[in-house]
Amino acid sequence: MQAAINRYGVRVRRCCASCAHRAILKDGSRVCQSMWLVVDQLFCCRQWRMRDGLMNAGKIYNDTNQ
Repeated sequence: MQAAINRYGVRVRRCCASCAHRAILKDGSRVCQSMWLVVDQLFCCRQWRMRDGLMNAGKIYNDTNQ
């Protein structure tokens, strides 16, 4: 399985679970919004893009209100 590195040096697996195009239906099935196919968690296509939350993984939180 391939991996990508986010801007903070955290390694993220390239799969449907980490993709910005994924959607989860009410019945729990995972759908690729770019291809409109029901896919499994480990599926990865050419249009994979890292989710926003994973792009910020590893970011240091700086609380200036202390």
